[in-house]
Amino acid sequence: MKYAYEDRIRETMPQLSPGFKRLAEFLLDSYTESAFLTATELADRLDIDPATVVRFSQRIGYPGYPELLREIRQRVREDLHLQGEPKAPAGLREKTEEALSEVTTFVERTRMMLRDSTVEKLVGFIQNARHILVVAERASLAAGEIVASVLEEGGYSVRVSRGSRAELARSISLLGKGDLAIGLDASGESDTVARALRLAQSQGAQTAAVVASASLDAANYADVVLSGQATGDPVRAMVSLMILAHILLSALRWKEEARFQAQARRVEASLEALGARMFERHE
Repeated sequence: MKYAYEDRIRETMPQLSPGFKRLAEFLLDSYTESAFLTATELADRLDIDPATVVRFSQRIGYPGYPELLREIRQRVREDLHLQGEPKAPAGLREKTEEALSEVTTFVERTRMMLRDSTVEKLVGFIQNARHILVVAERASLAAGEIVASVLEEGGYSVRVSRGSRAELARSISLLGKGDLAIGLDASGESDTVARALRLAQSQGAQTAAVVASASLDAANYADVVLSGQATGDPVRAMVSLMILAHILLSALRWKEEARFQAQARRVEASLEALGARMFERHE
């Protein structure tokens, strides 16, 4: 299930004041804690005025904070239902099972929160893109490389920005209308991905963000956002990106099965021709 408060927050994020933005990020990333806080307690937690909590709720379309809180609590109930009753591990095997269970729960939560229409929109962007720039760094670089590799398998014109900011600037300067920039961000530790998407938008290109957490700044500069629910844990953030990348690429391969098959045949034919020429030279 997708919760409306997330979409409402993300849509208004770029226009929010610093106080509202701090509150928005907390509700996106720490919704479990938020579910147990009154408006006054939440205000104390973030060092803001309680009236700010009420005004923020109204700013994103709720009559007041109780209505927003009701929706957040419903999400927490869904999460607790998925997780079940926690048990302390008795040994290594139990700890391994616990870790695998966490991943399973994480995958299931992603399934519940992800909209098919969002995946379909991003697949459509890729299908219609003239050129594609994949922007990733640090913890997100592995996922970025996988995305680019699969796009290359499908015969798409794709480039990965993995070097200096000067190289990234040159790549973005070549973008224009009809092109697509895909930014992958696991942590938001650097502003590179967010800045790249913002500059790509200024060039007239479409933008997409694949992010481990909904509050990461890169999501504010994307025409479509695939977001996970990982916060605070770098391993979960990487897992989140890999899951999202897998979902996106599986959908693309399914939609463009004929294209991928045709490209594979072209590559195979090219390799056979190259092998034949090399054989002739050695005769």
